[in-house]
Amino acid sequence: MWVIAEDWDGRTIESGWTRDAILGRWPWRRSHDFAVTDELAAVGSFYWVRSSPLQDLGGLLRDVADGGANVVIGGHDLSWVYAPYDGGADVILPTRAERDALARRHRRWRSTRRDGL
Repeated sequence: MWVIAEDWDGRTIESGWTRDAILGRWPWRRSHDFAVTDELAAVGSFYWVRSSPLQDLGGLLRDVADGGANVVIGGHDLSWVYAPYDGGADVILPTRAERDALARRHRRWRSTRRDGL
């Protein structure tokens, strides 16, 4: 399993809150692609990665739901991706058939909006 986490508004690699939610992570990259400028300077994002199973996935998902972490979780080959956020989650699957089967199995969990959002 891969866990990719993002922290932003950090001035240095040591800053951020998501990194603390993932034990055994390592810094992957820093990005200024979507940098925001505040009153002091440009602010970018740091990305953290962990490529081994998490002992406490439930705890990490609680951190996400409480606004304490920003993560994307995927299979070892990244053939599926789960992107939770406070209030829901996005699931990306390799085929339309797999997506539709998952939607049928978890119909009660889905949004009642026509567009699915």
